[in-house]
Amino acid sequence: MIWFKSSYIGLIHKTITLRSPCKVFLWTQAVNENGMYVKIINRFVHHGRKILQNIREKYTSSNVIHNIKGDITANVRDKGLLNATESKQKYKNQYFLNHVLKWVTNSTAAEIRRNAAKKIIYGGRNAVPYLGFVGINLISGQGLVTKEDEIERVCEDIRSYLNNDSKLSENHSPSVSLSDLEIGEIIAKGCNAVVHAGRWKNESINLEETRNENCPEENINDDLKSKHTKLLERFHTYNLAVKMMFNYDAESNAFAILNAMHRETVPAKFIIGNVSLGDRIPFKHYSLPPHPNIVSMHCAFTDSTPLLPEAIMAYPDALPYRLNRDGSGRNMTLFLVMKRYHCNLREYLKYYKPSPTTQLSLFTQLLEAIVHLTQNGIAHRDLKTDNILLDLTLDVEMPILVITDFGNSYVNSSLKLPFPSMDVERGGNWALMAPEVKTTHPGPFTIIDYNKSDLWTAATLAYEIFGQNNPFYSSGNYKQLESHTYSDSDLPEVPNLPKPLSLLLQDMLKRDPIQRPSPAVAANVCHLLLWGPQKLLDTTQFTKKQVVEWLVTETASSILQGTSENTLWVLLRNTFLSRIRMKELENALIYFC
Repeated sequence: MIWFKSSYIGLIHKTITLRSPCKVFLWTQAVNENGMYVKIINRFVHHGRKILQNIREKYTSSNVIHNIKGDITANVRDKGLLNATESKQKYKNQYFLNHVLKWVTNSTAAEIRRNAAKKIIYGGRNAVPYLGFVGINLISGQGLVTKEDEIERVCEDIRSYLNNDSKLSENHSPSVSLSDLEIGEIIAKGCNAVVHAGRWKNESINLEETRNENCPEENINDDLKSKHTKLLERFHTYNLAVKMMFNYDAESNAFAILNAMHRETVPAKFIIGNVSLGDRIPFKHYSLPPHPNIVSMHCAFTDSTPLLPEAIMAYPDALPYRLNRDGSGRNMTLFLVMKRYHCNLREYLKYYKPSPTTQLSLFTQLLEAIVHLTQNGIAHRDLKTDNILLDLTLDVEMPILVITDFGNSYVNSSLKLPFPSMDVERGGNWALMAPEVKTTHPGPFTIIDYNKSDLWTAATLAYEIFGQNNPFYSSGNYKQLESHTYSDSDLPEVPNLPKPLSLLLQDMLKRDPIQRPSPAVAANVCHLLLWGPQKLLDTTQFTKKQVVEWLVTETASSILQGTSENTLWVLLRNTFLSRIRMKELENALIYFC
């Protein structure tokens, strides 16, 4: 039997015409009395796996870039993925009409729901898709799902719905060489590599797309405004960053170079071996799935070491003998082609004082990146503000954060490294090395556990993000802490933080990794502070019903917006929903009790 009230019909009719995503919350509150939030998700995603399988079968084979040479740019790729996403969204809409709607009793309510859904779904890209459909369907059913396994299934299906990114076919790897690139000035230089600005040759650049129209000048102080403007001007010509590794040891062949520098290629979408033949070298490589908070690395390839602009002055020792008689470099090396970002986190914090909301969003994105790495069996082991890049395209107050430089990373599903002798490398940043890593002594049965080491390092960087000096760096104002000797009571408190965040940082910096929260729980706490429901956070006792209702509301909002909005908050919400688990969310809510 379907429960149906005339008042609900009027409400739903009004909801269908709403254009603002914020009306989703008002609409869900109106039907809250019958407790039917989960009913729609339960029916909506009952066949979720089948939906995704059909989507993958239909679009995985078709979403392939065939003509990559000269067209491998980030702009072209983004447009291709956007078209694929729109096609998949239309396919899902049709699937809802053909498969989900049939489960509702053929009554007046169902008929109204069908007509409303069809009108909305086919009414245009900017129409609110599903609200009428969801509103009618929520009124039907027998009540809220209360069993833990069924509630967890709701979370699982929410994850499945959000994790629908298409993957490029492994059989269509591009053939790329240095001759396909136009190299510009040096962006950055370190001990192991140099980064040049770059672009693909014969590429027509749309200056309007690269210009930052959304960055109001009055919100930027003079130092950052000047720096930011200059960066954007350079982006008009060079929209890529080309990293050339310094090769002193590996033999001058692709196989030796890729094996010696394989960790640098962890985030790469493509690995090109013998660039003269266009064949990939069959070496063991772990490819990290893409994530909005991991650097976008288009490809990695080997080629002859060139004499690039400023090379003789900037890095003469890394050049081979044929280019510099005093050089020690090899004739071939590795090149990494990445999206170009505006600045690193250290520069951003130096020139600009972000608002508390921006500070929290930066820390949340950093934790989300660590969650992704941990879930995929990767420890970065060299986190610092220099290795964190920011995209300021949306706004200087809405930077998108990514982790880069995986040269010191460790890849293992268990994240445990045998440590028989001091010859085994522990990681890169000694000052910000977690205590369980720094204090481990080598032995025949000794292992180093990296499961929560990056989380500890992120907590130390929180001091810098929230406007304080990092206590594990030297400073004239206080005594520097050492990670292998400090006690929990030595840690200075970050002023003016919300209590849940202050408690979280204390737990993240516990010497004993067992006492630290998981990266997912830590990220959940930050998400709840940013955009969690006040009603849920104000109570000392929460129910799973309240939590599930909130998740369903946010999922409906995500469906509503689709690909029409590309803001930092949409990015954060979708990242959160794509990995949500009820137990981890419950553990995060404990910090608010």
